[in-house]
Amino acid sequence: MAQVFMDLLSNLTNCLCCFPGSPQLKINNRSFKLLRLLGEGGFSYVYLVQETSTSQLYALKKIRCPFGQESVSLALKEVEAYALFSPHPNIIHAVDHAVTSANDKSDPGSKTVYILLPYYRRGNLQDAINANL
Repeated sequence: MAQVFMDLLSNLTNCLCCFPGSPQLKINNRSFKLLRLLGEGGFSYVYLVQETSTSQLYALKKIRCPFGQESVSLALKEVEAYALFSPHPNIIHAVDHAVTSANDKSDPGSKTVYILLPYYRRGNLQDAINANL
């Protein structure tokens, strides 16, 4: 019952974000609408995005790389790790990725790595573990 409520709440919040003022993002000639923040870490944020042409939902990981090429290389190691396990049915895979120049005037050399991942409406592994404790 709680999961049905969470799905309903998720659908409702998705609809509230679909107004024309929602931020747009283009990655590798694909357009996405940013819907909401799913989580964040030290140098990264994960957003729920919707591809404008197909309405497909994805999780988009945005990794800030303020330390030049070395930090970009570290972020791309994550993409390589996804590729190592790509055909496995129980391990998440990266759908796409891109490296862009950040619009940070204070640090013109900084870059941003975007990793497009499948979105799982029912949450992550930690959510499942917590629900079954």
